[in-house]
Amino acid sequence: MDMKIAIVPALVVACFASTAQAQADPPMRAESGEGLYASLRDMGFQPEPLDTSGSPTTVITSGGDRYWVVLGGCNEQKRACKTVMVGSKFTDVVNPPLEWVNSMNASYDLLKVWVTDDRTLGYSVQAPAAAMSRANFRALVDGLSGASIALGTDAKEAGLIRP
Repeated sequence: MDMKIAIVPALVVACFASTAQAQADPPMRAESGEGLYASLRDMGFQPEPLDTSGSPTTVITSGGDRYWVVLGGCNEQKRACKTVMVGSKFTDVVNPPLEWVNSMNASYDLLKVWVTDDRTLGYSVQAPAAAMSRANFRALVDGLSGASIALGTDAKEAGLIRP
């Protein structure tokens, strides 16, 4: 099985663990910025200050990698958020060809790949915020880390890594 495809099903299984496991694990409280921030701190992450100027956003570090954590689909009071997105970017992959980016989106089932405003390679995963357990959030971050390694390998093999 292709590594790109193998990573994503493992991520799906981990994110949608059994109800019994989810009940034993405290919820993320990811439906508001304040709840998300408190949960991240409780889990041992050291989130950067919460930015609520737009969608509630913070940055965490896991395994030496920095990830944005952004809530989406929130109401006007920035509550009742529907999704949580975790993502990052490769600063050494500049101006990747759009054909290659599109092929990565076709290769990875749940990973979204794009060119950021600063022309670097961005990537993320997104999941429902409601009732997300801490174990599921951790699996989301760990799955993204694995997908990042595979995407970085693909960029290197395509000769896109800037020296």
